[in-house]
Amino acid sequence: MRISVKTAACAGAAAATLAATTVLTGGVAAAYIPGANNNGVVVITDSDLVQVTVNNKAPNAPQVTGTIKNTGDRPLQCGTPQKDGTLGPGQVTEADIVTRAKDFYSTHIFEPGGFAIPYGGGVQTAGSLYNILPANSSLTGSLLGDSGAEMLKLREMQEDARVAGHTGDPRVGTATTFTLNAGQTSNWVADLAPSTTGDRGEWQAGAMFFCRNTTAPVDNFVFAGYEPTPEEP
Repeated sequence: MRISVKTAACAGAAAATLAATTVLTGGVAAAYIPGANNNGVVVITDSDLVQVTVNNKAPNAPQVTGTIKNTGDRPLQCGTPQKDGTLGPGQVTEADIVTRAKDFYSTHIFEPGGFAIPYGGGVQTAGSLYNILPANSSLTGSLLGDSGAEMLKLREMQEDARVAGHTGDPRVGTATTFTLNAGQTSNWVADLAPSTTGDRGEWQAGAMFFCRNTTAPVDNFVFAGYEPTPEEP
């Protein structure tokens, strides 16, 4: 699915210049649409081009492991675009956070670094990226209505997950950004943050990756996988 952000949620927002525009392509010029801009990209969230698996983990395991497979016929580069144009890691976190973040991007533009909102003579930044998760602050959450509230909720959930030792950056070998050739399957591993209680408890892990084609036409994707629940084989 390719659904643009609801412009009502961003009314009055001044778009921040993105350093990553050379790698994030897509969309058409919005010069004739009042208040519109062409920053960020639409990400495809319902593609089966990549299959992500998350292995069952032992209780209180310090790592989560899994595989990522490119089932297509073109190479993909997997790495999350940052505001400065570099690529960052995907994310391993609690399964519910991954689901909600993926749902968010099914109806919103992915915009590294967020967009600027004039406020009280200054500027506040509403980001759509906290690693790969939507992010902002309580202020921008209230300014952006339902959209901002969901970003705020996801950030709070992610912070709680990190305190619990449920987050980590997945890497292939030693690299958190990597290329998947056509038909290639790679193993990934994520070292988890320490838990403040010393015990991570029972939780279901999810993994989320941002990938894009390395040759034209370039599409941008978010892929996710989940640790099997006890009821699953």
